[in-house]
Amino acid sequence: MSQKDFEELCRSIEGSISKVMDAVGKGLDKAGNAANNAINQAIENQKKQQASRVQSAQPSQASQRPQVRPRTNIPVRAGSAAYQQRYANNAIIRSRFKSSAGLTASGAALTAGGAIMTTSFGVAEIVGALTMALSMDPGFYNGGIVGMLVIGVFLGFSIWSLVSGIKRLTLGARLKAFQRIFGDREVCSVKELSERMQLSPAKTIDVARKLIGRGYLPQGRLDDDGTCLMVTNESYNLYLQAKTSYEQRQRENGAIQNAKERAGIGSSPSALPVKARAFIDTVNTYLEEIAALNVAIDDVGLSEQIVHIEKTVGKITERVKSDPSLLDSVSGLDRLDDYYLPQTIKLLTAYEELEEQPVQGENIMSSRKEIENTLNVLSTAYEKLLDVTFEDLSMDVSSDITVLHAILSQEGLTENPFEGDNGANTSNSKRSDG
Repeated sequence: MSQKDFEELCRSIEGSISKVMDAVGKGLDKAGNAANNAINQAIENQKKQQASRVQSAQPSQASQRPQVRPRTNIPVRAGSAAYQQRYANNAIIRSRFKSSAGLTASGAALTAGGAIMTTSFGVAEIVGALTMALSMDPGFYNGGIVGMLVIGVFLGFSIWSLVSGIKRLTLGARLKAFQRIFGDREVCSVKELSERMQLSPAKTIDVARKLIGRGYLPQGRLDDDGTCLMVTNESYNLYLQAKTSYEQRQRENGAIQNAKERAGIGSSPSALPVKARAFIDTVNTYLEEIAALNVAIDDVGLSEQIVHIEKTVGKITERVKSDPSLLDSVSGLDRLDDYYLPQTIKLLTAYEELEEQPVQGENIMSSRKEIENTLNVLSTAYEKLLDVTFEDLSMDVSSDITVLHAILSQEGLTENPFEGDNGANTSNSKRSDG
């Protein structure tokens, strides 16, 4: 092949390329318009057919069934309030996802055009390479390189079109899968999406982000941890509110924890001695039983007495929690969980059974009154026991106050409490003599 013939070949290839590119461009436009027109036409035809079926069915039903019997599955009539509500709900659900028709149409056109051009330019590239290899003309060889480069550029564009079309088709199919899995839901977990689409969670998140970025999920959002996908602004706002509430609770718990650590209170039950921890756990269990019995008892006066007992005993446990040594130093404290509280529960259980009796005879009323008096005695005993837990603290405070007064008196910052009136008269006479 001479150089002139090769140049003619290149010009013919360039002309073919231009024609193919024009055809692909027109095909993309026509395919997109045709797809949209076909979808719209199908929707209109479906609406017309449904309306015609309803209109044609009404007279026949009226003639054949003069007396309409009640049915459970009554079809929704076109134009009725229920039909309009269902149509509005469907429109709301569809608005959460953009149509995949554009992706499908453009992907099909790019795939078809890319496949045709890749095949054409690939064959031209192979033929050109073989021709150059067999030619011995240096001039033809130089011209062939230029032609091969031009064909290579268009071959690369063809491959890009083919790959891009396949990606669009895949993305459109996954958009449809998302819409089918969601249904009328507003939130769906990434785990469910990945399992039903047979994709890895990371790939599912990548697809969701791609659809959100390209606007196919207009209100789509992923949570911060990538565990769920939300397709409405309402669900995303609820997520933000829940997140804010959770973070607020975490901050409050952290502040309480820090305050306890600064106050010297154990940050956790494990920070207490074993004896103190067992005492507190046992007492709290008894308090839960007492609270349950209080709910079952109807007597208002006794119920108030029970609440007072719960508060008093709860303060005793707080004292033990702050100073576990009280279990060894306070007499009677070890009997709280071993005897006093179990007896209290036994009395309340008996009172609840007596109160349930339909006939309140003399014996029942007498027993109830005796239990009420005993609970008053127990309440007073619990108060005294709580007061005893502050005995050492009161003694320490009293001792500190005495020492403080003595030091202040020695420094002349206050009157000596041991001098009395004589001391005052003496100091006055000294000042008068001076």
